[in-house]
Amino acid sequence: MQKSKLITLLRTFSNKEMKEFEKFISASYFNKGRNYLPLYNALKPFYPTFDNPKFTEANIFKKVYPSQKYDKRKLSTFRSMISRMNEMTEKFIVYNKFESGKLSYYFNSCLTEEYIHINQYVFALKSGLYNSEEIDDEENKENFFYKRLHANILLSAVYMYQSKYKDKIVYPLKNSILYLYGYIFELLSWFHNEYRINIRNRNLTINGDELVMHFIKTFDIALFDKECETDKYETKNKILIYYYYLYSFIEENENDSLLNAIDIYIKIFNNISRLDKNNFYTILLNRCIGKKTASKLYYEKGNELIDFVWSRGITSESASIDISPEKYLAVFHFKFQSLDGIGLSSFVSNYCDKISTKFSEVVKNYSLNCILFKEQQYDKCLKNLSKKPIEDLFNLKTYRYQLKLCCLYELKYYESVFSEVDSFEHFLRKNKFISETIKAGCMKFLNAIKILAKLQTREFVIKKLQGKEILDSTQNLVWGFWFKEKINQLHAKI
Repeated sequence: MQKSKLITLLRTFSNKEMKEFEKFISASYFNKGRNYLPLYNALKPFYPTFDNPKFTEANIFKKVYPSQKYDKRKLSTFRSMISRMNEMTEKFIVYNKFESGKLSYYFNSCLTEEYIHINQYVFALKSGLYNSEEIDDEENKENFFYKRLHANILLSAVYMYQSKYKDKIVYPLKNSILYLYGYIFELLSWFHNEYRINIRNRNLTINGDELVMHFIKTFDIALFDKECETDKYETKNKILIYYYYLYSFIEENENDSLLNAIDIYIKIFNNISRLDKNNFYTILLNRCIGKKTASKLYYEKGNELIDFVWSRGITSESASIDISPEKYLAVFHFKFQSLDGIGLSSFVSNYCDKISTKFSEVVKNYSLNCILFKEQQYDKCLKNLSKKPIEDLFNLKTYRYQLKLCCLYELKYYESVFSEVDSFEHFLRKNKFISETIKAGCMKFLNAIKILAKLQTREFVIKKLQGKEILDSTQNLVWGFWFKEKINQLHAKI
């Protein structure tokens, strides 16, 4: 009984709430004619801990039914009473919250819905507008967009059911735009959660007629753009960015939507908050990274986006926060796949010294080694990689392993490749702190480079299926571009 829901909830009550709960269950309106006081009085002596050895089901039963025996026939009635009292407890919790005024938004929402239901549209309009004004006063609080969306739906319902109130409804452009903004924002969150999207690692497309796809496909973007004016917060353009961003997941061979989103972002950059600048930049860059295998233009647009944003000092949510090593490496790896040594050197000199924490030096050394690789100075890169850093970033070890293996392959040290692969696999197996996602990517890399080394040492002729297997498994890895280059070289020898 101590673990029952009723007792768990009663433990949370303050002394004042316990006294008010007694009045609540005594009121005939709430208890619907049932008498819960005997059960309440039996439980009260054990409040608030309910850990007395005498607190047993049998003892509570005897106090509630003093003239009856504790048997199975009567026990079902007793447990039914406990269940009903639990329902009263839940009602009391909600009622108390309403009384405190902390649920005024939900109270007015329920009131508006009920007024609509009983055809009292004047009252519905009044409570709905009150809710709308209250939400605007809490614009920066939690669940703002959800509340704005719901409040606008209710106001729309008033108009739908009784059109004569059209002129009386204060329904300015701000509200209609926020309705769409809230809706698309909610859909965006649902979309990411529903599909557990790893946007950065795949060119993901979703097909079907689910809610998001239906909304995005049928949304008249041209009419919206024409009829909605923007405001000082650039709300309309924010909606367009989200719209184009979502659309980039739906049409597999469509390229314009993401490019449009980036162009709009750049256009409104100076008019939006730093938080918006950082958030939009993050989702748009991740999408470029995800779609880079679909078209080379995403490399170009992604690099343009990085240079535009970072050159204006937006490298984190706050101006007082330096670049994290993880964020720097994500951007550096994207550039590593598309730039030459000169371009990478420029990026490193501009931003590597702005990396926060004690790992800035080890990240810089890794970046410089990658530049040596791009410049085909494989011997020098390999020599530098043999020096173990004093301070090390855990995930950086996996990147250095991969860079070392590529150097060994380029230098034609194929037997050393096999030996280093074994060492890398051992490292992955013994380290429990490496995420399964990173391990899976590393294993794809290792399998691919082993095939390449075997093809070089055993005079195998590369088959189309082998080449396709390597390209398919590595296209979303940092080294996908390099594997593609090596496959092409092998095919050229045939």
